[in-house]
Amino acid sequence: MNGESIKSVILESAEETIKTREKYVHEWWDEECRAAISRNNITRKKCLQKRTRVNQEQYMQVRKETNKIRKEKKKHWLNNRIKQVEKLHKQNETRKFFKDIQTFQNDRYNSPHIYL
Repeated sequence: MNGESIKSVILESAEETIKTREKYVHEWWDEECRAAISRNNITRKKCLQKRTRVNQEQYMQVRKETNKIRKEKKKHWLNNRIKQVEKLHKQNETRKFFKDIQTFQNDRYNSPHIYL
């Protein structure tokens, strides 16, 4: 047996036993957030490579902008979701209302993190 076949057997058995988890992306996550994160990563790498005041200030500014974009997107999405739940309540859609409330609570407390 050569190295490649051993590697493929190990990877195959690990995949069967461990199972890979699907990457979860929040509904509010979009291209603007992705671009802000990549811009943040680039400036962070630049700051780590050459630690000057200008680079650190630039990184802190980009980091603040990135966090602001992410918070605004999430807040907007959350407000829309709350409006949808209120609309169901006003329409006396009891089952849908409680189902949305339950998923809303589960999303809030058990939401997986995004790793980029």
